[in-house]
Amino acid sequence: MNYKYNILWLDDLPIKELDDIKETNPNIYFDKVDYVDVCEAKLSSQTMKYHAVILDVNGIRSDAPEKDANKSGFFRLVHIVQDKLIPLYIYSAQILRAGEGDPVTEELEELGLKEQKNIFYKADAPFNMIDSIIKDLEEKYLFYVGHEYLLSFFSKGWIEQRYKTEFLDPIMEIYYQKDYDSAHGNHMRNMTEQMLLKVNKEWNLDTVTKENDQNRYKNIVYAIKGKKLDCSSLVIGPLMHMIEITNGRSHEALTEDDRKLYFESDFSTFFIVANWFNRLMSLNENAQDVDYTVPETDDKQTQTNQLNIKPQKHEDNRSGVVVSTYKEKGHTYCDLKVKIPWPYEQYDKVKITSIIPNTKSYFKGDWFPYCQEIKE
Repeated sequence: MNYKYNILWLDDLPIKELDDIKETNPNIYFDKVDYVDVCEAKLSSQTMKYHAVILDVNGIRSDAPEKDANKSGFFRLVHIVQDKLIPLYIYSAQILRAGEGDPVTEELEELGLKEQKNIFYKADAPFNMIDSIIKDLEEKYLFYVGHEYLLSFFSKGWIEQRYKTEFLDPIMEIYYQKDYDSAHGNHMRNMTEQMLLKVNKEWNLDTVTKENDQNRYKNIVYAIKGKKLDCSSLVIGPLMHMIEITNGRSHEALTEDDRKLYFESDFSTFFIVANWFNRLMSLNENAQDVDYTVPETDDKQTQTNQLNIKPQKHEDNRSGVVVSTYKEKGHTYCDLKVKIPWPYEQYDKVKITSIIPNTKSYFKGDWFPYCQEIKE
């Protein structure tokens, strides 16, 4: 089952209401763990999976079943969750009983948690807490109506979950509320930079520019153009606009009408970039699932040579062949682009019976499109 939300829940005791909660909330997966160290391991290895975390103040380790008097394990988890920008909820009976001067309460106050509406007491049963968590998640989810594909950036692990909270949630809230005065674009630029870093990593584009170089993102954009990734010629302009978008101070200096104009323009451009990123990454995932086979030919020597040729992915055009897949009306197609040597200027005279990667540097030519349907 595909769950809408995944919630990590730490409690060393059985939660008797959990079955009822699951029954009334079938679109939520509750990952119940008993030990502090198990919870920490999940947060470290599956950070992008969880939309919220519930922690019990009294936690125990799997290798030390006695209670942690100093709550060191609990506070370590609190810091980890806060650092990863995952919504945190605390479920405990101790805080209710704690009097003035209680070290746990004081620590929570220092962390800025005591005054927030994210602490629930076991005496009230967990139903109120779950209702509050769902309300919090749904309010953010409303911002994505019509743009749900953006959430897949995080659920599929293309971009770390923390950037959703830090960058994308504010972007979508501003867009949802048409808040012209707050839309200065910094979050859009930061989100675009994360997309560029992911593309750069997947296609190994710019391997020279250092991480903190001010031209880092421009160089990646230029590399995307040179690499001729999917629709790259169409998206270069929007990408450049997103990484050079106005900051807050310059936006505030604009007139109200100008702010509205830039608001519509910037968001339209951002969605162009986001749609391109989604398509590109989806094509990449599909291409890795396709079984590329070498067609049979009458030339035994050619066929023998082809056996040693590694299957080409669509991001590798050094051999002269680019392969990608796409879906259309329930069918999956393989989109092949083959580099044709200059002697064959009339493309309609070329009959493709097999694909042999071009390794000779003196061959030049255009990209010749050839499509075929992939049978089930």
